[in-house]
Amino acid sequence: MQIHGAYTRGIQGHLFTVSATPNRAGRLHVAGVRDTAAQQTATTVTHALRRLGIGDVGADARLEPAGAGDPPLDTGRYSGTLELPIALALLAMAGKLPADRIAGSVAVGGLDPFAANERAGVRCIGAGGTTAIAHAAQTRGLRLIVPEDQAVAARVECRDTTPAATLDELVAVLAGDQDGDLRARPTTAVKRRDPGAWRISEGDLRALEIVCAGWHNIHVIGPEGHSLPQHGRIAQALLPDLDGEAARETSKIHGVAGLMAPWTARIAEPPLRIPHFTASRGAVAGSRGRPGEVNLAHNGVLVIDQPTEFDRDATDALVAVAEDGQTVIYRYTPVDHTIRMPARFRLMVTTRPDEIEARRHRAANLLDLCDIEITGGMPTDTAMPSERLQAGRERIARAASILDGAPPHLLASRASYDTTSRRIRAVAQTVAALDGRRQFESEDLAEAERLLYRGDSK
Repeated sequence: MQIHGAYTRGIQGHLFTVSATPNRAGRLHVAGVRDTAAQQTATTVTHALRRLGIGDVGADARLEPAGAGDPPLDTGRYSGTLELPIALALLAMAGKLPADRIAGSVAVGGLDPFAANERAGVRCIGAGGTTAIAHAAQTRGLRLIVPEDQAVAARVECRDTTPAATLDELVAVLAGDQDGDLRARPTTAVKRRDPGAWRISEGDLRALEIVCAGWHNIHVIGPEGHSLPQHGRIAQALLPDLDGEAARETSKIHGVAGLMAPWTARIAEPPLRIPHFTASRGAVAGSRGRPGEVNLAHNGVLVIDQPTEFDRDATDALVAVAEDGQTVIYRYTPVDHTIRMPARFRLMVTTRPDEIEARRHRAANLLDLCDIEITGGMPTDTAMPSERLQAGRERIARAASILDGAPPHLLASRASYDTTSRRIRAVAQTVAALDGRRQFESEDLAEAERLLYRGDSK
């Protein structure tokens, strides 16, 4: 008996097949994954089937990649995704499920057989990467079976999705004895923060609008003895909601990282990440195929506060990612294990005057990425009205349509201008787009020149 399971590698979903055949050993044996994962999975599935009134099942469950484009499971992340498809394959083998009802299905999720309430049934537990897995299932024309708290996100990508609250309820649904429609549950999507308490000068707000509209990087120097990382929150609030491919990519990244809230269809709010200066290179740029802070900030804002305190390896990795727009993990043993994840964000570096004067060399590589530099003042006494924030968001959305949603690219070749001239013209192009114009003028160039970052390394 065969059924499909799924796992993730980077932010891509891949499928595997579960083949269940009887054996005379009197116990479940799982093959095709690492021994520790196989033993743990076999124990969990065995306990779950006992809770359903099924004794020890003597069977061999073999897990193999579903197609030529699916790499070996050992190169991906399958923690918490194996129990449900194996349990369904064994139930079909034992005659408890019609084999044709699970054919052409992808089941993904774990099982919790140790619930305190014996009458509650075996609860299905969600795993990360639902959006990526649902996209893979839809591409191959398969039905998806996921725990009910992740079915809302799955149904956005895969129209034929069956939610699973408990294993016994899922068996009843697949056998045709119970309706499998999604239950009405409130969404847990987080609403945007009320900006009524935020205070910022008009000049700083104008600079943040330019940064958000043109995907520019900015260096914010705080007042004496202070840095201004809160400018990152205001920049996030200025960004329009995500939709289309941007929302899908962001949801994939946060889903794989386990940061997507249950009962949420997609992530619509642009992300904001403010890593602590103790973050390692792996935490910043990702490691072992898991997203890092640069990936989690994709389509949003990444704030680096106190850059001189960061580890040099971490800042070097951040600079490389900011220039490439993606992270790449190379491994070639035993198979080609190259993983690519997008990482396009607006970088905000916030510093204190004394920090930059004494240790500018420690942050020079980050500051060289900045197109704009402002000296932020202390927050004003007047709270920013929500109408001002909404007006800025509308201007940014209009400018994004003029700039085709990407950083402004100059028509002239890179060799025609030096670095300073290119940056001035790029910022001027964004200023013109904010005003609804496709061509920049002399006053746009003048404003861009006033905002230009002029570090010692330029």
